[in-house]
Amino acid sequence: MRESPGHPSVSEFALPAAQAAHDAAQDHGRCFHCGEPADVAGRWTLEFDGAPRRFCCAGCKAVAATIAAAGLHDYYRRRDLAGGRATREAAERALADATAFGLPGVRDAYVAAAAGSEGAHLYLEGVTCPACLWLAEQALARAPGVASVAVDHATRVATVHWDPAQASLPDLVRTLAGVGLPAVPASSGAAQHSRRLAARRDAWDLGVALFSMMQAMMFTVPLYFADASDIETDARRLMDWAALAVSLPAVLYSARRFYSGLLRDLVNRHVSMDTPVAIAIVALFAGGVAALLRGSGPVWFDTLTMFIALLLLARWHERRLGDAALLEVERLNNAMPATALRIEPGQEPQTVPAAAIEPGDRLLVATGGCCVVDAHAESPGVWDESVISGESRAIEKSAGAWVPAGAINAGAPQVLRAARSAADSTLARIAQLTEAALSGRAQLPSALAGAARWSAPLTLLAAASAAVAWLFIDAGRSFEVAVAVLAVTCPCALGLALPASWAAARLACAKCGILIADRATLEGMADITDLIVDKTGTLTEARMQLTALTTEGIGRSDALAVALALEGGAAHPIAEAIARAAAAEGVTAATATELEFRPGFGVGGTVAGRRYRLGRHEYAAGSVTCAAGDEAAICLSRDGVIVARMAFHDPVRADAPATIRRLQEAGVRIHLASGDATAQVDAVARSLGIGNSDAHARLAPQDKLALAQRLAAAGRRIGVAGDGVNDAPILAASPVAIAMGSGADLSRLKAGAIIVRASLAPLASLRAISSRMQATIRQNLGWAIAYNAIALPLAMAGAVTPAWAALGMAASSVLVVANASRLGRVQ
Repeated sequence: MRESPGHPSVSEFALPAAQAAHDAAQDHGRCFHCGEPADVAGRWTLEFDGAPRRFCCAGCKAVAATIAAAGLHDYYRRRDLAGGRATREAAERALADATAFGLPGVRDAYVAAAAGSEGAHLYLEGVTCPACLWLAEQALARAPGVASVAVDHATRVATVHWDPAQASLPDLVRTLAGVGLPAVPASSGAAQHSRRLAARRDAWDLGVALFSMMQAMMFTVPLYFADASDIETDARRLMDWAALAVSLPAVLYSARRFYSGLLRDLVNRHVSMDTPVAIAIVALFAGGVAALLRGSGPVWFDTLTMFIALLLLARWHERRLGDAALLEVERLNNAMPATALRIEPGQEPQTVPAAAIEPGDRLLVATGGCCVVDAHAESPGVWDESVISGESRAIEKSAGAWVPAGAINAGAPQVLRAARSAADSTLARIAQLTEAALSGRAQLPSALAGAARWSAPLTLLAAASAAVAWLFIDAGRSFEVAVAVLAVTCPCALGLALPASWAAARLACAKCGILIADRATLEGMADITDLIVDKTGTLTEARMQLTALTTEGIGRSDALAVALALEGGAAHPIAEAIARAAAAEGVTAATATELEFRPGFGVGGTVAGRRYRLGRHEYAAGSVTCAAGDEAAICLSRDGVIVARMAFHDPVRADAPATIRRLQEAGVRIHLASGDATAQVDAVARSLGIGNSDAHARLAPQDKLALAQRLAAAGRRIGVAGDGVNDAPILAASPVAIAMGSGADLSRLKAGAIIVRASLAPLASLRAISSRMQATIRQNLGWAIAYNAIALPLAMAGAVTPAWAALGMAASSVLVVANASRLGRVQ
């Protein structure tokens, strides 16, 4: 391609022979790129295959030139064969908005950085065909600095990783906009809007098909019940012509996605489920029209419209399940306000972006206002944490209590002290984990994937074989039998039902307060024989209270100030209890340096030139054994000498006994594993009905891991539930790992499922949902195998008419998806 005289030249590029669609567009004064009315003055033209091509504006001309310069020669051929068009207005808007994605406050919300690389999920707007997705993948892959690109064709989400020294998020957005494909971060409001528009289009397709089906049946059903003499021949022909007329919207409008799939398969030399479906629709329609013109034979228009409507119903239902799970992400993301009121000394509260909040900032939250970051309360208050925990009742919190991001102030205005930034808050991390889990579709097991991949080609082969065979048996029925074979087979159990089962199970988990980050945990929970459960924060409420503080050689206030400095505002139950006690007594933290952390043992640091340690006695005193009477205490040492002892109380969760009992009744053996003292662990075990032999106290992180390894070596199938940093190693090593959403960040990152409610009951719900999901998958596969094993031979033998074959296949698709959707209906 080269520019016409008088314009700057661009690199020439070769495309296949000019497409008829392009020629027709030019003949009617349409833009070569987008199909809009072209500039009649010929200001924007490029030469292609020796012929000038007109464009409607400089933007489309620039996009076409960019496509050419990038060597993406097949774009127009692929796009036209699949019926797609670029969206010029959206591309221009994306170019204008790209710079905003580079602003620090905006960029940090969408870009994940790790080990010298950055990554993001981009939602591709305006995509109407696979060629657009192919173009996006190719354009991104060739962009400077891009390390990897993965485009999900189902969700239209491109996952991109790049070198930050060579590329940035605005660069990638501009790259896509430059080839006519605007993109926005997948978690942004624009992406959510686009998904809603796609759902609306699906609903329109289904609605039109259902309308056509009902109208067609109105004309044809009476013919099935009337005697031949009851209706005149002319009346029958009139009703058949009316059925043809009302079936056209379904055939020409609602079924267009199947034709696009067929054309896509032809272009890519690939056979998918759309291929036999599209051929069956065309064959049924052509056969009906031929019978109508011939004046004899079945017309099948009612069956055809029902076939299309039921197939669209199955696909709409499967997509709805996935969208319902995505709504959980939107609910969490939309819960966060964009600004907060920060209090500066001697100044009025100032409105600042939530992204600008730093740990230690003092924030004012008005009545009905939302906490934008995880923080500590400076005074007693009442908070609604339903967005995080699902608990509808407001919670009373004392001074120093932990207030998670997303909590709503249900009382008087409150002053909070930020413990984390907005990007590191509990709500933000849960949303990130959920989005990551939903950004990719569940993959079929390898054996089933192979069966799904070959089911459509085998259907075509069976139809062709039946047609040839019936040419020798009864040539007049050859076409009818071939159509019946095409219509009767049902690969949807593998193509729709299994992903629908997983989507419905994830939705059920979300309703129960469980976010699934790893499908292995959802699948494996039904098979575990032993569950290792942490105590503090898992079986207990993690709302510890300081019940006693004894000191030797140090004042009570000084002991609290040092302990508060060593904990440093950590989100640990003991740290929160110390913070509440210090706030109640008006004690402020000292300044600590050279901090050291020993997960499961304690924390140390230097305060005013003295070395302090806070934690288990043996750690604080630097000894191997624990002193008598100090086993259950948290000790504070100064230069190796114990100077204070603290006692805490943490109540067992109210629903823990019932949850443990449900799991035990399901055949799961519960092991309580804790780093706390033996007396505390045994007391909790007795209250929950856990045997003494299964209660393990004073376990370091490596001891918990060793316990899991011993059980696994004995042939047990292990699951783990915990919430602390000391649970991270065992969570990472377990194939079934569940973390409490209120727990430490590290444990959540290692877990495959996260319980976001302040409850243990979802643990038993996860087991039940996992069992039901496995049963549903077995039912769907069993039905699919049995149905095809019976229906296909009958169709090839000529015992099934095309009408009954189409109804059987469509009804089978609806059945398996509806069966899967039952998983989403939970109490």
